[in-house]
Amino acid sequence: MHTKNEPHGLDTHIGIRLRQIRTQKGYSLENLAEWMNVSKQQVSRIEHGKCRISVVQLFQLARGLDVPLSWFIDDFVDEQESTKWLENMVGADRSDWEASSQDDQSQQLLASWRTIDKHN
Repeated sequence: MHTKNEPHGLDTHIGIRLRQIRTQKGYSLENLAEWMNVSKQQVSRIEHGKCRISVVQLFQLARGLDVPLSWFIDDFVDEQESTKWLENMVGADRSDWEASSQDDQSQQLLASWRTIDKHN
């Protein structure tokens, strides 16, 4: 499991994929930095997995580089230890849980879906 200051494997994976598509399309760090409105050093840190890119920036890059958003995360395999919280979250009994926001409604829907008997 990674520590708070250690990059997550997905950050590193996204950075590698960003560098691949940037060089494949012939763009420089300066080009991406200008498009993202960040410094060249920031783009380099993203490509090396040393800092996290926002979902919005990733979405905009995917559109600008003409690749699907999923291209950045395809083939990523997470360590099982780092997803235990997700198993705990979706596996919990939430039958008496009331949604108070749109995010909560999504979680409630997911929890309900997991209770459906898939063998019928």
